[in-house]
Amino acid sequence: MTLYTDPRSRRLRWSGILAGLVMGAVSTMTMLALGTVVT
Repeated sequence: MTLYTDPRSRRLRWSGILAGLVMGAVSTMTMLALGTVVT
């Protein structure tokens, strides 16, 4: 178990959430495009 001594390490980072949302949208669009091309 890791103990966090830095108070900034437990803070919510919106840049990480935004990056995850963008990557999810890109992968969803890629799968939709591939599915459209295949079918």
